[in-house]
Amino acid sequence: MDTATIAVAMALAIIMIMAWRGIEVGIALITATAIIAATNPQKTPEIIVETIRSQATWTLTITSMLIAILAELYRNTGEIKKLGIGVAKTLKNPKLAAMITPAIIGLLPIAGGALMSAPIIESLTPTLNLDTETAVYTNVWFRHTIFLTYPLTSLMIAIAALTGASITEIAIQQIPTTIFMIIIGYIIALHGRKVDRETGNAGEGNIKAWETLKAATPLILSLTIAIPLKTMVSDNGMIIGVAMGVAAITLIAKVKPKEMMEAVKSERTIGITLASFSSMLLQQAFNLTGATQAITRAINSTGIPVEALQYIAPALLGLLTGSPLTGIVLSLPIIGGIKKLDTKTISAIYISSYTAYIASPIHLCYVYTARYFNCKLSKAYKLLAPSVIATITFTIILYTLT
Repeated sequence: MDTATIAVAMALAIIMIMAWRGIEVGIALITATAIIAATNPQKTPEIIVETIRSQATWTLTITSMLIAILAELYRNTGEIKKLGIGVAKTLKNPKLAAMITPAIIGLLPIAGGALMSAPIIESLTPTLNLDTETAVYTNVWFRHTIFLTYPLTSLMIAIAALTGASITEIAIQQIPTTIFMIIIGYIIALHGRKVDRETGNAGEGNIKAWETLKAATPLILSLTIAIPLKTMVSDNGMIIGVAMGVAAITLIAKVKPKEMMEAVKSERTIGITLASFSSMLLQQAFNLTGATQAITRAINSTGIPVEALQYIAPALLGLLTGSPLTGIVLSLPIIGGIKKLDTKTISAIYISSYTAYIASPIHLCYVYTARYFNCKLSKAYKLLAPSVIATITFTIILYTLT
């Protein structure tokens, strides 16, 4: 085992240990970056400079900060309670609201975007009697059910570009797994859970349809502005869209300057902003020191049969790097060098990397949601891990039999 591989193993172990102990994830990511950079010290200045120069760094960091501020304002002004009750009332089913809301907000394709639906799940927790770890699981899991079939995600576009496969064919191929994810999520988080109608109905008489729409306006603005701008112009459209959402809730809830400063300076906002920047720092360290290639070499040397490797390699890479795209990009040449990359094989790589990434301790949606609910990552793992394993197992069985 070479030095780079050992460093990667140490860095990932450090991240997991620090995350498990409740240490700020941004600090854990910086520590991991330092360990990886130590294998190629002369690259350290380049890692820092490239991170700072990268537009992606600032797009992610600023957008994540704005999302955190929007979530804090929703929470602190009470608008989120109106929205949560209104959505549940409109859907006539709080469980359905808990499943659908994160998925809809998942249309805002930004790292850590689950933070936007976290306040809504929080508002539904008394009605559904959710403990903190189940609330974290519900928000994270149901947000990500949409991305296996959503054609406008950058991940879907990237894998189609890399392989020449049809986005439509990939999306159709993955519909059964998407349905399974929804079913397994419901069974684990919501099945058999008694709905507290008294708590759920408390105050509903005072929540009118127009109040629900007004409370939803900042989120609607964020989505309807950010997604088209991101698609047609650039990633800066995400910043503009979420900024408009912050402006909207400021006007709607008549947020005072002091309240705005409280949201900006909150531990959650600072922690999420630091984690965003640190994740880009770690990504640069992986790319510039050769750590990514070290992981690829280690996987190639295992001699695992390709039928298993097409699931194991992308899942391991997605889990370890906290990036489904990294898992896919590194796995495609490994698998493609052994067998033809047909739609089913591409889908197997996609699903394995993506679902394993959901449970990664450096997955920002997971980190941010756990942070929002003041829940240790380890507590929600007992729900996330079985869901990921069950989903990949279902896909293996399905693709083997069909």
